[in-house]
Amino acid sequence: MTLSRLRTHIRQAANIMLAGYCLACGKWAAFEFLVGLFLAELHILRKASKSVFAVGHFLGYNRQLSHTVQRRILAASHNLYVAFHATILGVCLFVAGWPNEDADKSPGIRVLQVNTPAWFLRNADSQVVKGIVPADGDAIFEQKFWFGVTAVGIVWSCGELTAVRRLFETPPAQYCGRISYAMYLVHGPALDYFQEMVLGRPAVRYMADNSLVSTETGTGIKGWIGVETPTQRVLSWLVGVVVLGGIIVWIADLFWRFVDAPIVKLGQAVERACTRPIHAQSVSLEAKEHNLSSEEGISVLVG
Repeated sequence: MTLSRLRTHIRQAANIMLAGYCLACGKWAAFEFLVGLFLAELHILRKASKSVFAVGHFLGYNRQLSHTVQRRILAASHNLYVAFHATILGVCLFVAGWPNEDADKSPGIRVLQVNTPAWFLRNADSQVVKGIVPADGDAIFEQKFWFGVTAVGIVWSCGELTAVRRLFETPPAQYCGRISYAMYLVHGPALDYFQEMVLGRPAVRYMADNSLVSTETGTGIKGWIGVETPTQRVLSWLVGVVVLGGIIVWIADLFWRFVDAPIVKLGQAVERACTRPIHAQSVSLEAKEHNLSSEEGISVLVG
């Protein structure tokens, strides 16, 4: 809200400075939110702008080049631009697969792990000392830094690559975007409640002297498919993803329809009740600038 009244270039510069400050303080989530704000505004400004690509400006002023040469330059610059963002997207998606365990054994990942900035780790460690972050759960600090950086690269490149961007503009992708925040909120409680019920446990065989003593019947998906072999484990995982995923999407859809969307409408209603329309504000500013007065000589501010 503070930055909203600033001029565009000042707001964007201040936003980037705040994002860098948050990252330096170990606040990787705040860094992601602020850079997301920057990229969203950049996308809107560029869409509204009528300016031509820089290469187009160069070609427009260089009349000596033939149309064939101009087309080739434009095509080459476009291909380089696509290749640049495709490379960024591929690298960032690779880093997004950072394992929670044994990252130092993963090619490529271990290079990033040992080159994580010391200032980020120092500030992140201080949060554990202060009790802000639990020391045993969410303290993979090297991973958090690179996740924050690569998240920015993924969002940026997805917006720049037309083929990728169109995938996110389809109705299914737009629906996923609408319920994404609801999924973020409900997936934890939903898994806590349904995971054991759906996955169950495999059958257990009790042996003594190489002979079967008793068998405990399995339950759920694990009891139905089994987990003895790698194939059974993969199948159990896939079926579990489909069943639990469907349940979570359904609960998220309900949350979005009956909680999230009504709260947004309520916020908009409160805003309309507490603020003046934009045209009224512009009229009041114009009246103030011209120092208009009423017939009685009393200065008025039109609202």
